[in-house]
Amino acid sequence: MRDWIVALLAKKPARLVTVALANKLARIVRAMMKTGESFVLVGDRGGLKF
Repeated sequence: MRDWIVALLAKKPARLVTVALANKLARIVRAMMKTGESFVLVGDRGGLKF
């Protein structure tokens, strides 16, 4: 996710990236709540699997 944020910051203002990140995290949390799956940290770079 860090790579996604850095790439977006190169193109968009910081406030817009903040809102985009909040939206992305909200969608991840909603999917986790809907499926009942747990958060799992994957790999050294902090990839997400849920």
